[in-house]
Amino acid sequence: MFAPRPNGLTFRLLAACLEYPDDTLIHSVGEARAYLQGERALRGETRERLLRFFDYLGSRDLLALQENYVALFDRGRATSLHLF
Repeated sequence: MFAPRPNGLTFRLLAACLEYPDDTLIHSVGEARAYLQGERALRGETRERLLRFFDYLGSRDLLALQENYVALFDRGRATSLHLF
């Protein structure tokens, strides 16, 4: 039996996790969480880790999330999202 393939919404959800945190992302956490719980294309462990990430997003203030993003993606050479 083949596993279901992720659809476009799933890929957009995953891409949003890599964007700079803003109010839209924070306000969408509940909706994203609900969608993810019903998404069967992602394996259980992957889904659980993403749900924990959404819990993290929902439990922090926006400024702290933005500081963490900059520290990880803008200042970390190994984790930079800038492609050359």
